[in-house]
Amino acid sequence: MEVCDEFMVQEIYPDGTEIYKQPLTMSENFARIINRIDFEKLSVALNDQGGSIAENENIEVPEIPINVASFINPTQRTPLSGTSAQFDSIKAKIMQALTNVSVMHDVIKVGKEQEYLVIDRVAKDVNKSEEKPITVLVAKKKGLLQAAAIISTAFERLQAEQNQVSRTRVDFHAELLAMRQSWRLRKKGSTILGDLSYRSAGSMFAQPGTFEVVRNENQTPQNPSALRIIIPKSLEGGNFFVVRTNKDSKSQFKTLFEPLKLHNPPPSAAAASAAASSDQPWQAKLESIQNMLFNNELFNRLARESVQLKLPIPTIAAGNQIIASLFPGLQLSINLCHTSSSSSSGSSGSAASSFEALSGNNAVLEHTLHQLLYKIHYRNLHHPLPHPASATLATNSARFFCGPRAYDREMLTQLTHSETILEQVIQQGQHSMLRLRTMCLIDSLAIEVQDPLIVPCWNYLNSPTETSVRIDLYSFNYEALNGCRTSVMLHIGTRTVKAILRDGRVMNLSFESQELRHFLLNLIAQHQLLAVQTLAKATGWRVISLTPNVGVGKQEPVCGTATSITILSSNGSRMLSVKSGPHSGIKVKLSSAPQEFFFQTELVNNPQWEQLNGPFKTVDWPRIPGKTFVNKMEYLMACLSCPSSSVAPNRV
Repeated sequence: MEVCDEFMVQEIYPDGTEIYKQPLTMSENFARIINRIDFEKLSVALNDQGGSIAENENIEVPEIPINVASFINPTQRTPLSGTSAQFDSIKAKIMQALTNVSVMHDVIKVGKEQEYLVIDRVAKDVNKSEEKPITVLVAKKKGLLQAAAIISTAFERLQAEQNQVSRTRVDFHAELLAMRQSWRLRKKGSTILGDLSYRSAGSMFAQPGTFEVVRNENQTPQNPSALRIIIPKSLEGGNFFVVRTNKDSKSQFKTLFEPLKLHNPPPSAAAASAAASSDQPWQAKLESIQNMLFNNELFNRLARESVQLKLPIPTIAAGNQIIASLFPGLQLSINLCHTSSSSSSGSSGSAASSFEALSGNNAVLEHTLHQLLYKIHYRNLHHPLPHPASATLATNSARFFCGPRAYDREMLTQLTHSETILEQVIQQGQHSMLRLRTMCLIDSLAIEVQDPLIVPCWNYLNSPTETSVRIDLYSFNYEALNGCRTSVMLHIGTRTVKAILRDGRVMNLSFESQELRHFLLNLIAQHQLLAVQTLAKATGWRVISLTPNVGVGKQEPVCGTATSITILSSNGSRMLSVKSGPHSGIKVKLSSAPQEFFFQTELVNNPQWEQLNGPFKTVDWPRIPGKTFVNKMEYLMACLSCPSSSVAPNRV
């Protein structure tokens, strides 16, 4: 052990930076001290032990005086304090640490074991006089008074809290203050009136939503509220929307002018009507009435827009029903159904009518109706900054430049045009039906055509009026070849389907599913021959011609043209011609050399003319072994590539 001295300065740079020399470790310091001992002189001294001790005492070790006799007789060694004075500070620190540890050990032992410490009462002072009984009585009385004051204060606090709770339950004014924090109230004479309409959000709906607040005299444990609201008869019950798409319009016109009333409403409408009963709290009643006003305003706005909207097939609005045409033979029906809380549960016939009315309800379009009107109310209250200083907030900022930029009538019409709620709902309905048609068509075609494999990949994130899907065509077990995979991207809109091919071509298709079916069949036919082209390059066959649109021969019955390819074997003795049509299917023909019945004549005497291919013969395609078209083609090309092919031309 050694004292931790400060670092010694080894070098000082011109800029004043000091480089310190790291101190030696204990092992390095011990090695340095050992190196300074001359062990040769020590061995000589030990060998001459027979001599006099006085001579041995005069042995000198460089820089360290050593008593040689002390190595022989331990009793003659000098004490540590006399030989090593430089370790006094270390010894003092070690002794101090040992003392602290000993004291700590004693304290822990005394605190843990009870036999070392005993607490005893202090002996009474004999000289001190005893207290008088009256003093003890006064002290006990004072202590009892303090305890009684604490108990009384706690009782008063508990009683005050109980009174406050009971007061808030029956206090009319406190509950009226809580109602004013959420609803608009005003006092007219001696009556308190409330307003549930959306006029503060810019609504122009004329139906009033006024209710009256009175004191509840008949408080029950089920209804402890001190308030009671009185609503008009027109706001009793509840209503909800039923949005459906129908193929046959006859069933719609039977009940077109009859309001649809359900005695057995759905759970959501039943809860709304139950909330309007007298046993429910006023908060649930007011929310139910305001939802009813919201639905009435929404239906009134849709009916007004249906009259103003100019479509090829006009919309019909009668009673509580609006019918709009999505596609030929497909209509969108929006019904506002009413529920009455006073009506009975109804018979089995009413239950059947309720189920018939609710069947096929499109919850997505129903949610869209509420969301679009909510956006209009939100936009009326939250205008984007900066606000114009000298113009109305409803004016579009682009219309301020109409005069300086000299906009014509067409440009002004585009600036003032905005899509109505009914237009947006019709567009979303058209998109949902077109997407459903496309989905069913792709699934049915994937089941019908199993070679090649049709794998659709639908995009997860879409807009309400546009969806994208990627259709991949794979040749089974040949996915690694680049040409054995064909991709097409379909963008499904409201009334059109845009197809983007792999080479960048864009095709716009209508909403008719038959057009998309013909397009996919044509794409499948081209995919088969592209796979043959890739396979020919991989196996050493040469592609002579590839025609995506064959203009000769028998044409396809509906639309699209056949695709053909002609390939030649590596030795030039075999030639295959493949024709693939979207409706006619696949036909394979073979031409081989040498020609049959070739005779050498004076005009043709060169044997090279024997390599001319003869006429094409149809291959019996079902008899070729293989699971898929590309697999059969690979087998056929492998057999025909051999010079000594066992496949005879007249037997193929």
